[in-house]
Amino acid sequence: EIGFNFTAKDEARERDWEENFEELKRFKAQHGHCTIPLSKKGEVRTRFQAWCVQQRLEYKNLRDGKKTKMTLEKMTRLNDVGFAFLQRDRYVNWDTRMEQARQFAAENGHCNIPVDHPQLGEFTCKMRRHYKLYIDGKPSSINPRKIEQLNAIGFVWLAGKRWTVKTPRRTWEERFRDLLEYKEAHGHTNVPQSYPGLGVWVKEQ
Repeated sequence: EIGFNFTAKDEARERDWEENFEELKRFKAQHGHCTIPLSKKGEVRTRFQAWCVQQRLEYKNLRDGKKTKMTLEKMTRLNDVGFAFLQRDRYVNWDTRMEQARQFAAENGHCNIPVDHPQLGEFTCKMRRHYKLYIDGKPSSINPRKIEQLNAIGFVWLAGKRWTVKTPRRTWEERFRDLLEYKEAHGHTNVPQSYPGLGVWVKEQ
């Protein structure tokens, strides 16, 4: 009897994915970003460049509801290291994303956005990741104004959990800058005590 290993091809594909993912992490460690330069016209793509292009294609298929090899686990891992699923020319600004999030909340009665959502999945992963950086006192693209806007529509910061206020471990100077941003956004410094992080700090001053 001849035995066939029907999973050999799948196993080889997964090993290839993991090897390229490790190369992606090495690229990020060396360059500080995951914007992989693609081959110029007339040049042959490297194995790694071809893999990056394929990940964007698989993501697009997932987003469009088509057959894809992209899984939520892989998507999350790629997103966590900062892989850009969409090219820069498809960048959507903050106000547009907020309007999409408001529409999602209005249509679904909640703002627990799934990470595989066609429009908001990548945005949701990014906001959760940057919020964690923010509360840990690390550089982040999120600020008190964005936190307030998302909190106002019930955005779920932690997957599987409702909004939980955490007090960021930030210095006095950082809190003061937060207060200045709040004043710029609202025209006053009467921060409610319930405002995430900043409210308690202002009350203690």
